[in-house]
Amino acid sequence: MARFLAHLLPLLVLSSAYAADDAPPPESINWIGIIIFLVIFIGGSVTFIWMVYRNDKKTKQDEK
Repeated sequence: MARFLAHLLPLLVLSSAYAADDAPPPESINWIGIIIFLVIFIGGSVTFIWMVYRNDKKTKQDEK
């Protein structure tokens, strides 16, 4: 793990050195893409929390 972290810092420094800095910012935002991302992200998060709750509830019932 320490070896991985030792190699990670130079990699980040080199990748930031080669980053394109002269690109202009986008003029408009793609709202459709943002809405789709939010629906998938929030839906996945709610589904994950619901599954954890359901499995925890099922485990407690099996212990009885």
